[in-house]
Amino acid sequence: MNRLFWILMVVIGAGALLLMLNDSAGSTFGVDNYDFSRLIWLGAFGTLIGAGLLRSGRPLGDIARNLGTWAAIVLALIAGYQYRYELQDVASRVTAGLIPGSPLALGVEDGHATVTLDKADNGHFEARILVNGAAVRAVVDTGATSIVLTAEDAQAAGFNPAALNFTISVSTANGMA
Repeated sequence: MNRLFWILMVVIGAGALLLMLNDSAGSTFGVDNYDFSRLIWLGAFGTLIGAGLLRSGRPLGDIARNLGTWAAIVLALIAGYQYRYELQDVASRVTAGLIPGSPLALGVEDGHATVTLDKADNGHFEARILVNGAAVRAVVDTGATSIVLTAEDAQAAGFNPAALNFTISVSTANGMA
């Protein structure tokens, strides 16, 4: 076998032996045992990757360029994860502009959930909501005292319009109904 392999095995074995001997002390060479064990396996992993890259026969410039590309990709993914809530706000603004009734922003303000809606093409504030699991397009009226569904929406939500009682009168801008 390759001499580098045996050197790596000796280093890993010596590190494991040192960890076993210094278990009760809590540190090895002044380094916490947990950190020392991570140093051992990360060093072995780095040596394995480095040996593989050097043995590949590729020019070092190509290897450095590829490693730099992968480092940029990893950093972009980490940044995307760290800014995921801000990116969700951007996505909801784009969706609200493209799909009427989509919320413009979702958030929490003073401990209360808040939703911002964009005006639909007809001038009303509309939202896509779920009623008994059925998607329904609804007009949002913050001054309304009741929620009203059309017969089609009620049927889609699992209600039988023929079995419902329509005796409650409501006052609208167009009068009583």
